[in-house]
Amino acid sequence: MVATGTMTGKVDQQTVPSTAGPLLEAKELRKSYPGPQSAISVLEGVNLAVARGEMIAIMGPSGAGKSTLLHLLAALDRPTSGTVYLTRRH
Repeated sequence: MVATGTMTGKVDQQTVPSTAGPLLEAKELRKSYPGPQSAISVLEGVNLAVARGEMIAIMGPSGAGKSTLLHLLAALDRPTSGTVYLTRRH
């Protein structure tokens, strides 16, 4: 599993071997919101791959972008740029 990008918090993962490839994958996720004078960047270039059966923890201080990341991964919000892939494999 790979987790990279800029977030004030961090993503910790415990890997469970899988030959089926990632169940959930995010590539170059970016999210920004309009600010009074310029855009406020919350996530910058986050890459994440989660295999079936893998457990992860997303940790960080308030305002780090944890909930934003979860909203993007669950398709509750759209990223400013980047892609989220959800693969169903048996």
